[in-house]
Amino acid sequence: MGQRFVLVLKSLSVILLFLIAFEVKGNVDLSEKETIRIGLLTTRDPNFFIDTFGPTIADLRRKFRNTRFVTQELSLDSLISEIKQNQLDFVIVPSGVYAFLERTYGAKLVASRARKEAQDCNYSAGAAIIARKKDKKISSLEDLKGAKIAASSPDNFDDWQIPLGELKKINIREEELRKHTIFTNFEIPDVATLVATGHADVGFLPVCELEQLMAMGFFSPDTFKVINKKDNDGLSCVHSTDLFPGIVFAALPTAKSTDVKKLTMALLSMSSKKSNNNVWEVANKFDGVTKLYESLGIKPFVRDLSWKEFFLKNAYYFAVLLLCIFFLIVHVLRTEVLVKKKTAQLRDALAKKMELEKQSKEAQEKLLQLERGGVVSQMSAMFAHEVRQPVETLLNYAEGLRYYLATLGKEDKIVGEAIDAISIEAKRVSQIVGRVRSYVRTNKRTRQPCRISEIINSALKTFSHSPKSINVKFSLEVPSDLVVEGDPLELELVFINLFRNASDAMKEQQEKRIVVTAEKRGGDKVACIVEDFGPKLTAVELDNLNHPMKTTKKDGLGLGLGLCNHIVLAHGGHLDFEPKEKCGLRAEIVLPLVSEKEALC
Repeated sequence: MGQRFVLVLKSLSVILLFLIAFEVKGNVDLSEKETIRIGLLTTRDPNFFIDTFGPTIADLRRKFRNTRFVTQELSLDSLISEIKQNQLDFVIVPSGVYAFLERTYGAKLVASRARKEAQDCNYSAGAAIIARKKDKKISSLEDLKGAKIAASSPDNFDDWQIPLGELKKINIREEELRKHTIFTNFEIPDVATLVATGHADVGFLPVCELEQLMAMGFFSPDTFKVINKKDNDGLSCVHSTDLFPGIVFAALPTAKSTDVKKLTMALLSMSSKKSNNNVWEVANKFDGVTKLYESLGIKPFVRDLSWKEFFLKNAYYFAVLLLCIFFLIVHVLRTEVLVKKKTAQLRDALAKKMELEKQSKEAQEKLLQLERGGVVSQMSAMFAHEVRQPVETLLNYAEGLRYYLATLGKEDKIVGEAIDAISIEAKRVSQIVGRVRSYVRTNKRTRQPCRISEIINSALKTFSHSPKSINVKFSLEVPSDLVVEGDPLELELVFINLFRNASDAMKEQQEKRIVVTAEKRGGDKVACIVEDFGPKLTAVELDNLNHPMKTTKKDGLGLGLGLCNHIVLAHGGHLDFEPKEKCGLRAEIVLPLVSEKEALC
């Protein structure tokens, strides 16, 4: 009942002071009065109106009866808007708001409100954090985490913003506190009652309010305990936070210097040692309250950080970020190295696999060639065996025909030449059959010195009897002194085969020409070259020329060049093919050279 009675008295006092402080229009002629416009922040705190605003405005009106004092209660945004539009001359605001207005809009201190309990007006505003004395769970500021809190208003400087700054030092954030906070908005039950009755664990009170409540007998000294008590800064009231200057009466740039002077003198003259009320003095330490507002992030008091301040404030996060970037770069580089290594290994593995596949394919082809070669060898042996008797019979018939014509006493030149040709060719066939039989039996063959020019001329003569020689022109540059050791018939077969292939390559050409040359090479070698002017071969076709059992002809078996290569190798030489620049093919046979002296020996 006592607290309710006090609250009623305070409410009546506030109403009375409003009637005194806020101007009421009447029959007084105001046209001749000077007007002073004063703005103050909206608040529901009755103590502000009873102890500060009401007595101050009443005293000013009493001292300056010819001056019209127009007061406006405004929100912070509206207050700043009015200042920007030059609609106010003076303001009555908390010290933190004044520090912002001084820095931003050029406000100047006229006076600051000081508690009578404070030795220095710079230490007049603060808070006491109270808890029930018997509550052992609450003994330090750290215990406020998760505790139920009671406070008057989230807009109050003394008993909300100042305690928030103290708790922020131990990393308790406003968002966490608001989840468990009851705001009374200066209504019944008040903060102290909520704590005393157990509806709240902790309460935030402006400094000296606890002492006033106990002095009026509402609570005994054993009811509450003060958390985080501080008592070394000249304030007789117990408190839990740092202390700051109190309410500030400030002049704005729009105020007249004469008005600033007379109001300054009037406010400071209100101070009286005999008075029990708070007094107006001059504070000069506002850095602390500015830092408090900035630490709480209350707009518009938060200033933009410089790059250096921003970096220093977030140095830990920057360090973590740089460390993460470093590890990311290391990971990327390591991954790249591993990928390159694995790629190289895979490339090597693929290369080895392709090489093995190529070797396997070549081995299969060689095996197939050997199988086909074996079949051909068997067929050749069979053919040589079977054709030898008919060839000998053919020779016998030719000789018998010659003998028959001789017995008749008749001579026919043409028939005689035909019989000679049949005999020569039949003997040649017999020699070839003999060579085939010797290859099959792998008998060791004898070699003899022979001139390259004679071998090539003999091959040309034999080739001229073939239909493939029709319209083919030969160009020969073969010295007569080039001698090799070998089998003339076998070497002749090589050249005949090359002439036939050259003719086949040029069968679609209008002009068919084969160039045959021979020359010494390196002093101990002779090179025989056969060139044609057929179409240019592809890389695959050129590669097939060096593989037996492969051919570029639709009706070929791939035996010709294979036998040629075998014969040349058996003579200690080698057979190579290379495409000419524009068209045609160049076949080169390289054999060991025998000097004429060696040939004669």
